[in-house]
Amino acid sequence: MKKYTVKLDILENGDGVLKFPNEVVDKFQLKVGDKIELIPQKDGSIRMKPLKSKPKLDNLQEGINEENLDDEIDFG
Repeated sequence: MKKYTVKLDILENGDGVLKFPNEVVDKFQLKVGDKIELIPQKDGSIRMKPLKSKPKLDNLQEGINEENLDDEIDFG
């Protein structure tokens, strides 16, 4: 896998801002506001892992339409 150099600006309050090249954003389907887990490695490096949030019920319901709606089932 290709390696990327990413600049990390640490703000005074300790929060960080990561700036990714567009190629990385597209490849890993990242968007503004996504959470990234930083995992320290024994060799002193840091592994990064995108944390995908669980879908919310409202967002799932927005995807329901006539084409993917199942018929009602009568159990009795």
